[in-house]
Amino acid sequence: MNHLLSESSEMQVMRATPPRSALNLLTARKCDAAQPGETLRDGGGLYLEVRQNGTKFWRFRYTRPNASQLPAAKRRNRISLGAYPNPVSLAAARDQRDLYRAQLELGTDPIKQRRAEAAQEALHNDHTLKSIADTWLRKQPWSPSHLAEWERTLKRNVFDQVIERRPLGLWPITEIQIRHLMIVLQRMEDAGLIETLHRCRQKLAHIFNRAIVLELRSDNPVLPLTKEFIPRRRNVTGWIALPWSLVGPFQIDVIDATARPLTKLATLFMLHTVQRNFEMRGAEWSEFDLKRQTWTISASRMKGNPNAREDQLVPLSKQALTLLSEIETLGLSDHCVFPADPGSGAKHPWMSENTMQKLCHQLGYKGKMHIHGLRKTFSTYMNGYRPAFRGSDERDLLLRGIETDLFQDLPQPERHI
Repeated sequence: MNHLLSESSEMQVMRATPPRSALNLLTARKCDAAQPGETLRDGGGLYLEVRQNGTKFWRFRYTRPNASQLPAAKRRNRISLGAYPNPVSLAAARDQRDLYRAQLELGTDPIKQRRAEAAQEALHNDHTLKSIADTWLRKQPWSPSHLAEWERTLKRNVFDQVIERRPLGLWPITEIQIRHLMIVLQRMEDAGLIETLHRCRQKLAHIFNRAIVLELRSDNPVLPLTKEFIPRRRNVTGWIALPWSLVGPFQIDVIDATARPLTKLATLFMLHTVQRNFEMRGAEWSEFDLKRQTWTISASRMKGNPNAREDQLVPLSKQALTLLSEIETLGLSDHCVFPADPGSGAKHPWMSENTMQKLCHQLGYKGKMHIHGLRKTFSTYMNGYRPAFRGSDERDLLLRGIETDLFQDLPQPERHI
């Protein structure tokens, strides 16, 4: 009798256990109704495991390729496919099972394949638009300030722009297509940032060329976009120069102006040295040799120029030295010659680029000159004073602040305008 009962019990287990070849034994209703502690087989190695807290996970159990060559304990393995029903539905779990079974038929271990794909994806994700851009940016012969400015510009206008629910900077550079760049550049055009648009487009073209060199791409999706947007507005005439006849009255107006003393002194110093606005505003006391009457602008602070990466020596006139002495007596900073107003909330320690221009506007010179145009005032005067200077290297050297033989020949009052 016990023998019959035992045989009957064994038959029940066999009937309850489907043959190994049976597939798709479950339904969504059965999966939904599964209780904690249950394990429901769908066949082909796929089963649904229900934890004690009620959460449900798909598992795939399989025999490893070349199992006969492995220890018994390592011949079987399993993979987690994800939670049911979200994100892995019954149909999705079956698709994944079928993929793994196909890999096994080819002698590929699904776990090893998954790890290899994960490593490839990680490498793929490392080559994002931003990461490639960073490597290109740091290869440019730019000053730290110019580099930082472009990092901010690209971050704001390109990398942080969300395309298909993901910032473009985080996209693998291999996935970015023309349509994605069109969206980003169109946003700049719609915002009226025409010059920024074209500059960013140029930088992006270089960045994608970098990807081609690294053999990450074979094409440059930026190139077809060259003429797709509003042309940039060229400043044909440049900054408005102060007429030479107004240089004297302008100096008097600045001296008599009711303004912050440092702003007045900075404006006059720029007039007497005709250096670039940024290079002058960022001047440091350590750059000046008052005994030699020179000002050395380090290459790291100069406007990016790969063909001229050397320090610039600027000769200082008596007027310029007097202005420096007056600035020093203000005792505003031991580091910056032209520090920002402590209450201005400036991002940088030096004076804002608009400070001197605002003073010019207050004095009634709006539309008559621009502070950047003082270099043009000097250039125009030198072209008229001596035709040999017109378009010459000597004039360019003068604008860079370097003494030349021709400069030494000028009458003393006119050597430092």
